[in-house]
Amino acid sequence: MTDQTCDGCQWWKRETYNGENEDVRAMVTKRGQCRRHAAQAMIGTDHDSQGQAIHCGAFEWPITQEDDWCGDWDKKEEESDG
Repeated sequence: MTDQTCDGCQWWKRETYNGENEDVRAMVTKRGQCRRHAAQAMIGTDHDSQGQAIHCGAFEWPITQEDDWCGDWDKKEEESDG
């Protein structure tokens, strides 16, 4: 039986890291975005240099670790070299 973790799921996209720090690379490349459902709205508040509240938002997919799992797992198709 296949290990049903994010790493083997067709909906999961591993994060990439192009920097030179190997410690950061080891941490970043073990996580990725779950793209099973639409990105979710993330709303937050920050403050500018004068202390005024700035409301900001973005749409993001949930970040998961490669060894996480859920009930929506679907086997990743084998990639071919052709």
